[in-house]
Amino acid sequence: MKPLLRLFALGCVLLSGNAWADQRILLTHVTLIDGTGSDPYPGTSLLIEDGKIAKILPYGSEQPKADKIINLQGRYVMPGLVDSHYHLIPGVRTAEEDARYRRFALLGGVTAVRDMGGDGAALKDLAARAESASDPSPRIFFSAFFAGPTWFANDERVKILMHGRPKGEAPWARQIKPDTNIAAAVAEAKSAGATGVKIYADLTPPQIAGIAKEAKRQGLKVWSHATVFPAKPSDAVNAGVETLSHGNLAVWEAVDQLPAISDQATNSMVGWEAQSIDDPRIVKLLEAMKSRGTMLDDTLIHTKTKLKPAIAKTNAARADAIERWVIAFVRRANEMGIVIAAGTDFPESPDDHPYPNIHDEMAILVSNAGLKPLEAIRAATLNGAKVLGQEASFGTVAEGKRADIMVIKGDPRRDMANTRNIEWVMKGGIIYMPDERASAPKPN
Repeated sequence: MKPLLRLFALGCVLLSGNAWADQRILLTHVTLIDGTGSDPYPGTSLLIEDGKIAKILPYGSEQPKADKIINLQGRYVMPGLVDSHYHLIPGVRTAEEDARYRRFALLGGVTAVRDMGGDGAALKDLAARAESASDPSPRIFFSAFFAGPTWFANDERVKILMHGRPKGEAPWARQIKPDTNIAAAVAEAKSAGATGVKIYADLTPPQIAGIAKEAKRQGLKVWSHATVFPAKPSDAVNAGVETLSHGNLAVWEAVDQLPAISDQATNSMVGWEAQSIDDPRIVKLLEAMKSRGTMLDDTLIHTKTKLKPAIAKTNAARADAIERWVIAFVRRANEMGIVIAAGTDFPESPDDHPYPNIHDEMAILVSNAGLKPLEAIRAATLNGAKVLGQEASFGTVAEGKRADIMVIKGDPRRDMANTRNIEWVMKGGIIYMPDERASAPKPN
């Protein structure tokens, strides 16, 4: 055997202090929640080898030889969580703090994230490092975001992303003008390490269609805000985007005249209190999403300002009406069979919350949007992997897939809070103990 792979210097605790990169680990007597939405499989054994799930053995099977056997009687094993709308925001904090936040996410069960807009130069480096099982971070997939020049001119957030370039001229943050070479812009985004293109703001329907077509041709995923302004959600769906983000933005489908740019859009333009989910325009949008296979990155937690007061907006007086509409939209989308991917959208901190936000998102999907617990888990595992185009590698517990899993105490079908009751997390065959969260170094 190879020498013991020690990760203590990285601030992570390994189960019993023993983990070898090439060790055969047998997990026995588990109740398996595989992430597909199927009922759990009690009495299952999992053989982990070379960082992957080598065998899944049902109850009563002959047990294979292993270097280490871990009896998980009474425990549940499920896939690691995928947060489909994440923001790592590297460069805002120190490198040490960034590492602490990523470790917090991993120890909280998040084994992959889709970063939806940030410093692509830093994210490319972090994503390469995070592919290693020994890096205490979720696996990172990030977007290059495309928007109109008006957005880049008006939004102060872009300054820190350019690395000295003119606004909107970075491969991961590109302004789209009438004369922009879309093929070249997409190629640069791909070379920068982006998994997909995020269609963000201030783009016309023809521009969205051109970006989506070219991104697909070059093998990138195509993601979009539900409303881009002046384009409506149906424009993005008809253009062939694969995922729409933010259920609250879907309401603009029922607004007759949209503002030309996103900075002019306000919630006062929307009749939230009177707007019906049965409006023919909303029904037609949902039907188009269903027929074209457009997935919904719901970000319900972002709407529930009561749960997260720190993200309450200036429209707090209308928060209840907005929340009711968005929940109804996500509920109807789920009832129609539209794929829901769980995402959260705002930064999380180990200093003010004991677990990652995705656990609250799953709970809201169950308590408010009508998903069953196993459906909510699928939204945060398999469906998140589908958004990334990574369902062949992770997202479910299946033979041949990466051993990115979590062990929890308690049945989430009885109480979704049990997904937070994590005993340990495995990434690529290496075990991380969550009690490190309590002893993580604090910032000065």
